[in-house]
Amino acid sequence: MDKCSADDVIACMDIITQGAQNALKSFREQFDTFQKFYLELEKQNNDLSDLHSSLEENINSEHSKCQNFIDQLMQDSEDLKKAESSLENLQKIESIKLQECEELKKKIDILKKKSETLEVDSAQDKRDEILAYKVLTRANFVYTTKKVTGIVASNPPQPFYFKPQEMTQHEITERLWDLIVQK
Repeated sequence: MDKCSADDVIACMDIITQGAQNALKSFREQFDTFQKFYLELEKQNNDLSDLHSSLEENINSEHSKCQNFIDQLMQDSEDLKKAESSLENLQKIESIKLQECEELKKKIDILKKKSETLEVDSAQDKRDEILAYKVLTRANFVYTTKKVTGIVASNPPQPFYFKPQEMTQHEITERLWDLIVQK
């Protein structure tokens, strides 16, 4: 190694100091730039954290809404199943009632036929009895006139007067029979 004099060292010191000052100045500028970047990144990080929190709240809110919607759909589904079951029961009841109505209609038809038969039989029996009465009493009935009149021999004798236009033959027969039986 070469020996340097103190003046050489002092002269180098100024160059070294000047280089150190320039390096320090460059370091400070870069440090300030990095500090600005860091502060900007920290601000963006905070903004992202806030945005993340906001998004998380929105997601939780939407999740809650979806869950409520799903719960409502489940309840509606259960209600629909109950309504379908009720409808099926009502349809079964309606079917049973329709069958009962059909059976009742058949019974009504049968009873109507029996009633008509009984009326015809009853009217026939009464006609036979009136004819027997006519033969025994030698009463004479004329049905060709516009009115049916006569006297039932009883104590006291009872006259009768019927208009065939206003009454059926069955009704006239019934009334005559009532007059005959009363004696």
